Amino acid sequence: MTTNTTTAQLDNVAFGFAEGTLSPDGAKAYTWHAANAMLAGIQAANPETIIAGAYTKVDVVVTWEDGETYALRYDVDHNAVNLGQRIVDGARGLADFYRESGGRAEDVEEFLTNRDFNGAN
Repeated sequence: MTTNTTTAQLDNVAFGFAEGTLSPDGAKAYTWHAANAMLAGIQAANPETIIAGAYTKVDVVVTWEDGETYALRYDVDHNAVNLGQRIVDGARGLADFYRESGGRAEDVEEFLTNRDFNGAN
């Protein structure tokens, strides 16, 4: 990875398959706010799952304006929805794992530094 002098802004968030009653399969959001609203809608549409302490799985692909992508499965649960924060938390956990195992944690840290996560980083 090459260190950028500017932070790459969000291009889009693409949603794939989701369990439950509201599946946004094929939908895209172009702001972090819109992406979080989509996930909150899934949360609201599946109260029986969320109240039971379970979660609804949603496939998500985040693309930044420089073409970099990050794919994940977002588990919509009872917690407040914040996609950017969930990605940052997961990447930091990966960086910690790399540091402990002798891997390249600096690549993950650079990824976090050079991307917009709606203020989560």
